[in-house]
Amino acid sequence: MLIMKRFYMAMSLVAVLSYMASLSLATTSSSNFTDLSALLAFKSDIKSDPNNVLGSNWTKIESFCNWVRISCSRRRQRITVLNLADIGLKGTISPYLGNLSFLVKLDLRNNSFHGHLIPEISHLHRLRVLILQDNLLEGALPK
Repeated sequence: MLIMKRFYMAMSLVAVLSYMASLSLATTSSSNFTDLSALLAFKSDIKSDPNNVLGSNWTKIESFCNWVRISCSRRRQRITVLNLADIGLKGTISPYLGNLSFLVKLDLRNNSFHGHLIPEISHLHRLRVLILQDNLLEGALPK
């Protein structure tokens, strides 16, 4: 009888710990899901990728932290650098980039992005480097 009680207590403890671990993973993955969704929305607004940089590398198969031209924080695995300079991209800048809340550097220079600068850039409070030169963008930087 004592053995059965200990067995049930151990199983209950395992169940509680498993549940707590799943909550922790859900929190982490929802943050990562935000970054992944923002990148995929950005990719969908690209009309031309002549070197197939995004098409061949930016897939759901691999973690976005391993995608080319992206750097992530080690601890949180959130995007800190998006460097798409000089690869001939054509399209508009997705407003979903404003959801990359850990972004420190955004370099889109020397492409063919067009349209208005997105106001969502102003949501990027950690952003320290923004390079947009040599594109076809209109408007002023949002405050």
